[in-house]
Amino acid sequence: MVASHKVLVVAQDTRLAMTLVSLLRESGCEPAVTTSYSAGRDQLDAGPAFVIAEVRLGAYNGLHLALKARAKGIPAAVFGDANPTTEREARQVGAAYLSAYDLEKAGLQSLLRATITPLPALSLSSAESQASCGSAETGRDTDTYGGS
Repeated sequence: MVASHKVLVVAQDTRLAMTLVSLLRESGCEPAVTTSYSAGRDQLDAGPAFVIAEVRLGAYNGLHLALKARAKGIPAAVFGDANPTTEREARQVGAAYLSAYDLEKAGLQSLLRATITPLPALSLSSAESQASCGSAETGRDTDTYGGS
């Protein structure tokens, strides 16, 4: 059995956090949730496979956390309202930017596939569309992820 990928969600907005947790679980990921920058920063030491941080995190913001994650070799995404300036800043720190329009299962799975494990694009058949965050194995890919 392949271990699932832990994805750290850092969000003060409870509704956003629960939406992300639901989408991540449907994708086979193991979500971990914190509500503050400092708690998220501390959780980076646990080595999550990916970090999704809300833009607004009190005195800090998700960009600060994304920068710290990237410094540790952890891919990150920042979530906020559609904002070209914040999107540009996210790219400058090496993070993806998600807006409310991007918050859908297929888009999140695509982002996770592109950043956590290099999986080939999946076809739309029902068996292959169930590819999970917890396995790097698909109908066309038999290599498994050996990370923890």
